[in-house]
Amino acid sequence: LGSHITIPERCFCNCINLTEIDITKTALIRDEAFCECQNLSVNTIPADTLVSASAFEETGVTDVVIEDISKISDRVFADCKSLTKLTINVADGPTSVPSALVKGCENLQTVMFTGRTKNLTVIKAAAFKETKMLTTISLPEAVKTISKEAFYHSAIRSIHLPENLKQIGTMAFARSGLKDIIIPNKTKRLGEYAFLDCNELTEVTLSESVTKIPSGIFEDCYSLKTVNAPNVNTVCDHAFYNCKNLETFDFSKLQSLELMAFAYTGIREAVFSDKLVNFEAAIFLSCKNLQVVDMKACKIQKIPYQCFCSCDRLKNIQLPQDVTTFDNGCFLRAKLNKLVINAGTYVDDNAFGKSFISE
Repeated sequence: LGSHITIPERCFCNCINLTEIDITKTALIRDEAFCECQNLSVNTIPADTLVSASAFEETGVTDVVIEDISKISDRVFADCKSLTKLTINVADGPTSVPSALVKGCENLQTVMFTGRTKNLTVIKAAAFKETKMLTTISLPEAVKTISKEAFYHSAIRSIHLPENLKQIGTMAFARSGLKDIIIPNKTKRLGEYAFLDCNELTEVTLSESVTKIPSGIFEDCYSLKTVNAPNVNTVCDHAFYNCKNLETFDFSKLQSLELMAFAYTGIREAVFSDKLVNFEAAIFLSCKNLQVVDMKACKIQKIPYQCFCSCDRLKNIQLPQDVTTFDNGCFLRAKLNKLVINAGTYVDDNAFGKSFISE
């Protein structure tokens, strides 16, 4: 190709027999220029070449070196099923890994960062989404943001999160292969459902800066056994929903528990302090191993809808002294040794329906 040429939009799109092209003197490759060229492979994207969105999407690349990631747009190598190795070089100035850069690259196994990695601060949305063979990655320490779905449905088993990381986006690691995770001290913002359905996740350590566990963040992490959360005071809705192997949690510092926060978990004991002021519906729904609940220090006046429904091993429960309402189905199909209902307390429909109460 001639010097400093521009390859127009969709110029070679779907040229399925194209196998080789020299882009060393190309100044600009526009959107989808080589999209769906299934047998085309390039090895190096020159530092002086601007590459627009989806330029090499669904091509036959196998081993690619990007000499300057700041010149690369979104989805450039998305759905390249033959891609196994990617080298990302960082040049001058703040930059990021583009959105959906290698999304759907099912055979990608190796990602390397080279050059001035201190300039790489953001992993954009879905950058490594559905990379089902990518088991490990070493992120530059300068990364401050891991965006929405960045590693969704990847095979990442272990990852050292950079010390400068400030936020993790919604569903960033959902359905990944993570076995454990440590949230750095500077990370204050955790996205909803960030670790949803991480079936192999067994241990989580949250930093002291994390005070709220967001909605659904560990939902369906059924292997999760250990959660270290030193300063958490709020657990949002569905946060640990269906974490069947989670047997223990420190409830003593909690101020707020939202809808179904621990429903269908393996929690055995829940002891609360007088800090608890918000207690929502179905929090311990169908917690089959729950045996001890101590709420005597709480100021809660209402036992909410289906809160302890189907807790059929609940032997010892101490309720708040000032309970004025047992809401619909709050102890439906539960088992209690002893229950005291104070004068003036309102008992709603099915509050104790199909339950077993000794006294």
